[in-house]
Amino acid sequence: MPGVIDITFAQNQDAILSALNQRIPDAKHDGNKDGRTMIHQPCVIDMDGTIYCGNNPTPFAAEFIRRLRTDGTPFTLMTNNPSRSPLEIAQRLAKMGIPVQEDEIVTSADVAVNYLLESGAESVFILGSAYLTALANERRIPQADDNPEYVLIGHTRNFHYRDLAKAAQLISAGSKFLCTDLDHAIPSDGRMLPHTGAMAAYLQAATGQQPCNTGKPERCFLDAACARLSCKPEEMLLIGDNLDTDIAMGVKYGVATALVLTGITDEMALQTASVVPTYVLRDLGEFINGSFEARQRTVF
Repeated sequence: MPGVIDITFAQNQDAILSALNQRIPDAKHDGNKDGRTMIHQPCVIDMDGTIYCGNNPTPFAAEFIRRLRTDGTPFTLMTNNPSRSPLEIAQRLAKMGIPVQEDEIVTSADVAVNYLLESGAESVFILGSAYLTALANERRIPQADDNPEYVLIGHTRNFHYRDLAKAAQLISAGSKFLCTDLDHAIPSDGRMLPHTGAMAAYLQAATGQQPCNTGKPERCFLDAACARLSCKPEEMLLIGDNLDTDIAMGVKYGVATALVLTGITDEMALQTASVVPTYVLRDLGEFINGSFEARQRTVF
């Protein structure tokens, strides 16, 4: 039956995915005599739940990034989290021992503001982080509290009920409802925290209006990745922890995907998933030691 996954799930991750043994021809990776394996196609790598969780790096994250550099594999880190600037993220990763430069990072804030620019937005009301607001100012997009063309929502931990109420009133009055992403939650130090999607759901319930999303899994986010890596979608590999965003974007647009089980997706969620990743990995270390080849999805 199409979409049915031939996979046996065990109680622990060491025994997971025993049926994942079918070679997928389009995947580009090679082994060597010492058993190590690494991909050789441009990589778009998610951050929250993939490179780090909260204030801690995921297993082998630093080693994985260093190996990409050693192999000369192009990559960019792209996140649906719009709350920090690329510089802030790079500094945060440095404290975790993960060597990434500011210009190797793209956030959903960047993609959303570029969307506003390309759309010729006349004005915007922003409910989001200081970085999102500053970025709109930097790109000279006028911000307005009355009759803005757009209401832009992005994850922030610093807002008041009156901000949500104001956004709801503007959307109800006709402003276009735009979100940097629709992630409902992100993993942080073993807990799940509400994200942009939770804020958007509140406003959608209050206004009856459905938001437009510029983050994963939408095409404009993928286009930003293609532009950054100078490649076509079919030439890259998407690596992430979220079936509904990272993997769904790849499935929707014909991009190879690798799901890592270090973030929001666990074994049980994968078992009932409607989207099928190209690869499933326990962590990024499996890219380094080559065991990801044995964990490919088998779909009938």
